[in-house]
Amino acid sequence: QLRATEGWAALQHHNVLRTYFTVYPPDSNQEMTEEVDPRLHAECLQGAYFSILPGDETVWTKHVPEWHMGNVYALECAPIQFISLLMSPCRDKVTRYQVLLCPSYEVKI
Repeated sequence: QLRATEGWAALQHHNVLRTYFTVYPPDSNQEMTEEVDPRLHAECLQGAYFSILPGDETVWTKHVPEWHMGNVYALECAPIQFISLLMSPCRDKVTRYQVLLCPSYEVKI
């Protein structure tokens, strides 16, 4: 009955999954470049949306999450995405980022 009145959207739900990734500073003997805005090449297979936030939750009030489209159907012709990080990684210590992922969840009736 729900599908007859609300359509397929009534049967779709979104979860929010959370994980982290870490960026390590370059070795001290490597040449440091003056890159101001490092960009991350991101590919999110079978996810609807994702966002990358600073790992420190206390600074979240200063940042608005920017959601990026995922390749929910794992299509071969999905566009390449280069994501600007909200905070640049530190050059002298480890920087941790939090990844929020919204995978699609569909109930088959």
